[in-house]
Amino acid sequence: MGTEETKDNIWDRIFKTLLLEMPEMFLPLINEVFNENYDKTTKITLLNNEFYNKDGSKVISDTALMVDSMIYHFECQFSNDKEMAFRMFEYDFQIGMSDAKRKKNINEFDFPRSCVVYITTNDNNPKKLRMKVNFPNGSYLYEVPTIRVHDYSLESIDKKKLLIFLPYLALKYPQKLKNKKPPTKDEIVKFYQEMLDLLETAYNDSVIDIEEYNVILEAMKEAEQRVFKNYGEIKKEVDGMVSNTLELKSFKMRDEAVSEAVNEAISETINKTTLNFIKKLRMYGMSEEQIKEIIESSAD
Repeated sequence: MGTEETKDNIWDRIFKTLLLEMPEMFLPLINEVFNENYDKTTKITLLNNEFYNKDGSKVISDTALMVDSMIYHFECQFSNDKEMAFRMFEYDFQIGMSDAKRKKNINEFDFPRSCVVYITTNDNNPKKLRMKVNFPNGSYLYEVPTIRVHDYSLESIDKKKLLIFLPYLALKYPQKLKNKKPPTKDEIVKFYQEMLDLLETAYNDSVIDIEEYNVILEAMKEAEQRVFKNYGEIKKEVDGMVSNTLELKSFKMRDEAVSEAVNEAISETINKTTLNFIKKLRMYGMSEEQIKEIIESSAD
């Protein structure tokens, strides 16, 4: 694919939006890459990802986050870049320096645990990045693992809860649609229905909540509109599916928010009524024990 697909950094933007809107959904990715076992209750802190060199130039990484006390750094990469190892080292150095300043510990320097996420179908995307770093007292091999979205089937994405991969699955089609025997509209629609079913199951199983569901749907919509923009019939069909699901989930999110607000209002009203009732009982000279008995009997 050419520069037309990447010129506005739509894929980086989706990646960063997913992180900002639902950082806990990155925990399954961390578990997959670094063999951890974090769950959604784990504390996550988003870190600064913009740094300035002494010459005033800006260095911006895609993501930097702290999980418990460990720092992680992910980069979303569209295609193989021969300078990627060098860039990762620069990002990691800046993140590590920022962490050292935060800890006020200048005697020890910790690099983050980093990974490059390749989002396109390309067997040339490496499974690991390497760069030799020469220090005066010896050399060190700097290595960064990579993960390739299209190595994962829908079944494995579901099993490993890697739902942040779903928007990028649209990127398997641009090259295929240029083949002599491109996938049919029905095949693409079927695949999107399978993705929507997967999301629905994740929601029903409480893997994601309604807000997370909507964020992923929004990202899927932005991705498919870009990928299928020159394929009118496919775009119309797929866009209709995703948009209708998004609309339904938006209504459900609104209804759940209204229901929660109503319940809170009712609870607050009940609490105020109960407090006023207790105050009146005290005014009539009832003891705390008598009031307690009345409250408990009314609750029954």
